[in-house]
Amino acid sequence: MQEEVVGGAVADSELVESSDDEELHYLKHVSRIKLKIFRGYFGAWSAILGKAFKELAYYDCFAGEGMFKDEDGLRIDGSPSHALQIANGWTLKYPGRSFHLGFIEKEHAAKLKRRLQESQAPASGVTWEVFSADSSELSQKIVKQLRGRSRVVPTLFFVDPYGYPLPVPVLKEMLAIPKAEVLVNLMWYRIRMGLQNSLQQPLVDRMFGHRRWREQEFMRMSRMDQEEAFLAYFQKEVGATFNLPFPMTFSPEDKVPSPEKRNKYYLIHFASHVSAPLAMKDVMFSAEGKLKDLRPIKPQMSLFERDEATDRLKALKSLLRDKFSRGSVVRVSDIRGRTWDERPESLSLPYAQSEYRRALNQMETEGTVKAYPKAGEEKSFNSRRIHFL
Repeated sequence: MQEEVVGGAVADSELVESSDDEELHYLKHVSRIKLKIFRGYFGAWSAILGKAFKELAYYDCFAGEGMFKDEDGLRIDGSPSHALQIANGWTLKYPGRSFHLGFIEKEHAAKLKRRLQESQAPASGVTWEVFSADSSELSQKIVKQLRGRSRVVPTLFFVDPYGYPLPVPVLKEMLAIPKAEVLVNLMWYRIRMGLQNSLQQPLVDRMFGHRRWREQEFMRMSRMDQEEAFLAYFQKEVGATFNLPFPMTFSPEDKVPSPEKRNKYYLIHFASHVSAPLAMKDVMFSAEGKLKDLRPIKPQMSLFERDEATDRLKALKSLLRDKFSRGSVVRVSDIRGRTWDERPESLSLPYAQSEYRRALNQMETEGTVKAYPKAGEEKSFNSRRIHFL
């Protein structure tokens, strides 16, 4: 399969080596948080699916140059190095299993290959390739071959461009692969500028694979209404069973007015099974705290200001009381699965596992539920049975 995929692209063995004396590009704090989300989920994904499958695959469709620097000049590994590190760890934990990684990068392919070779040797069972090719064209070829496999190999695609993502029809083809997931960076701040620009509208046509988007209601909206409507339309067009968007705000270093109130881009996770968003929610929940840390320090909260964490917990308890009737006994895993997308407001993250734990513990103290077995006696929180009283 690997030899077939190379057709029409430049395989890693053909890449020309060059000096690595060039200056590394600075990686902004928001992009570092995106990298944390990727690493956190890639580790969780391989751990969850790796229990049931002996082979995993990962494709980075816009792999980049593989290394950046921070404000102190210290090196920061890009997503390819993190993926290789986690794949190595997985195969070391499960000897005899295999993990294939594919990195598509046209402009910096030779540089990326060299940096990966220098970072770490692949463990037994891990194979990787760098392809110098157009991301859209090669992604379609790879997807076509993967769909022709006779066996199920869980596959994660990372679509992280600087600009427009892969066309929606390609994303749909990816998701048609059994046990496939797609993590997409939708750069809203750039797409928004193209919606009304006649020179850039053909790029939006290409992204959707049609011109029907031009007649949608969001074209007559403004600001946040347009943003929410466009995001919903994009998710609907992709058509995944489960889709989880994470808004990434601007940070102070972007030097835009009110950066904490404006979304720069969205990381959207598309999947076909509920365990995927349940795992991703916890990664995103942690990242949201790091994103808030970038914002300017606010004055100390007064006694009369809204406590967001308390309000979310109160709303979750009310939701659970309404969703599950008195007398019902439900496992925590089923409770989370049946309410995976519930949230207190449209652009907020859905409730994370830690919030379910706190809400159910409070409800047990209040006498509205009873848990079996008791906290600390069960094998895992998700295996607990909750009796709604």
